[in-house]
Amino acid sequence: MAFQEMDHPRTTAGLFTTKMQHGPEVELSPMGGLGSTDVRDFVAAAEVRSVTPITQDDLFEALDNEEPEKHGRVRRVRLARGLMSFDDLEVYGPYDGTPILIEVSPSVDNGHLKVMQGRAVIRVDAGHPFDVTVSGESDATVIVAANRSSMVNARDSSTVLVIAETDARGALRVMGEEATGTVVGDTGRYFLVPHSPT
Repeated sequence: MAFQEMDHPRTTAGLFTTKMQHGPEVELSPMGGLGSTDVRDFVAAAEVRSVTPITQDDLFEALDNEEPEKHGRVRRVRLARGLMSFDDLEVYGPYDGTPILIEVSPSVDNGHLKVMQGRAVIRVDAGHPFDVTVSGESDATVIVAANRSSMVNARDSSTVLVIAETDARGALRVMGEEATGTVVGDTGRYFLVPHSPT
């Protein structure tokens, strides 16, 4: 949602002449804690190609998105209960900076995603704790769904934003000296643990 630029008259109590000020164009970002945040909110009008892996090989292939989708599309991977393991899954976002979108459905018991490269937007709605580790120079936004739990780790020089929806639980642990982390939304039970040198 963008606001239109508009003029605002400013009076200066006779010290200066009246001047017209222009308000800047403002682009609002989706923010959590105010309802539900969809991973598609982060890709504007881009066409989204959804993938729901069925086998473990399909899963590995879906999460390896180094090569961008054709025609400016964005890949959305939906993780749902199946015959596969969700432990220590490596995620590679496209080299062109386009994010890979990942949705962890309520049917998933637990697991661990490792964002190794690129940008990722991940919505954690798993029925049991589901963890995310962001490494290297990766950039990740992790949405922790209402009443869900997730530990998120920011390593190396990664950048991580956690959006905690209502009653989300867990912590964002900043573990790298050059890593940055931010938590927004309902922070009553979701915490930021800053890096502390040893």
